[in-house]
Amino acid sequence: MKPFLGVNLTENKKNTTPNGLDLMVQKPSEELAAALQSSKTKLDYNEKKTQLPLILRIVEIFCWIVGVAFLLGILKAATDEDPIPLSEILQTMPELVVTGLIFVAIAAILFYLGKRKAESVIGSGDVTSTLNHLKTTGDTILADLGVPENARNVDILMFFYKEKNGEPKLTVKGNQNFWYMNMQFKIFADPQTFYLANVEGKFAFSRSDVKRIKMINKRATMNDWNKDYPFDDDRYKKYGLKMDQYGVIYFKPCYILELEINGEEWGIYFPSYELPLFEALTGLKPVEE
Repeated sequence: MKPFLGVNLTENKKNTTPNGLDLMVQKPSEELAAALQSSKTKLDYNEKKTQLPLILRIVEIFCWIVGVAFLLGILKAATDEDPIPLSEILQTMPELVVTGLIFVAIAAILFYLGKRKAESVIGSGDVTSTLNHLKTTGDTILADLGVPENARNVDILMFFYKEKNGEPKLTVKGNQNFWYMNMQFKIFADPQTFYLANVEGKFAFSRSDVKRIKMINKRATMNDWNKDYPFDDDRYKKYGLKMDQYGVIYFKPCYILELEINGEEWGIYFPSYELPLFEALTGLKPVEE
């Protein structure tokens, strides 16, 4: 089975091209695509401007590590089984206390300066104007692609994989700490076809090609949350979603909408909370693997 939006690393570990681009039936016009890219480039530039120079960010991290290590060492000495009174530490080892405080103070100052710089850039008229232009251009592209105004948002899962015995096996690249990349699309349908669209283009799938919804009853992780309501909102409680300290979303199960397109098996992967939408779209109930 070929995963829609899956990136095959079996023969090329540097591959970045997802499966399914040949299923795209319409792309944005060159003019709109260029306008969108221009806004994204400006946002990337402004994002870099929100940060202190790299050398200062390194100094800040170093000062936090060293300063906190000094102060924790002093605290440990004062609270150990055979504690040294803090007053004695201040008298006998004042240089340790002063050194720790100096490093923490430098780190705190750099943190404050970085925060002020970020707030200044984000609050600037240039950023606001770029964000507005990005949204307006995105809306224009969707309208140009024929996406109805009432089309619903749907999350589709993109991932890296390697083939084993003809089946895709999930893998990760670099320091990636999640399995899936959570991609948002607009979904809509007519009697013969359903569509997935975003600012990159519109994909079309024949309803007659749909075979089943398969459930993968294993815990999975994804990198982002796209919905208007938080993951722990009451409407998502029944899906048991969790988020760790790094913002990674945990969910179970994962589902695959399986299709046969021109004699080839395809699978559209989606998270648990999107099942009601695909059940309504296809009239199918999931089958556990």
